[in-house]
Amino acid sequence: MKVLISVDLEGISGIVHPTETNPDRYDYERGRALMTAEANAVIAGVLDAEPAAVVWVADAHGPFRNLLPEDLDRRAHLVRGKPRSPSSRPWVRPPRWPCIRRRHGSGCATLPPRPSHGAPRSPR
Repeated sequence: MKVLISVDLEGISGIVHPTETNPDRYDYERGRALMTAEANAVIAGVLDAEPAAVVWVADAHGPFRNLLPEDLDRRAHLVRGKPRSPSSRPWVRPPRWPCIRRRHGSGCATLPPRPSHGAPRSPR
């Protein structure tokens, strides 16, 4: 099985303020660490359930250079940076892969987006 995990800073547990998602602000490094830790938790969960899975992790925030590569689980393939040519996006070709996306946008979301700022929202 092949699995794509698309990670965006605004969907990460513990991100509660825009300073944690902006490279020019003081909390950004904390946000990057949280993003990487959450991606690692998902990678571990996927590989615990399906040890033979091939896991791709796509950094999906801003300039696509937020995940800390040196701290990311080595069992996963990382896609980061721009530009993103079709050859660097193997998940866009058939067959469709299970996709785990936690972000503020829409798409192949199999998990509901989390509120990124302000008071928590109730589930839909």
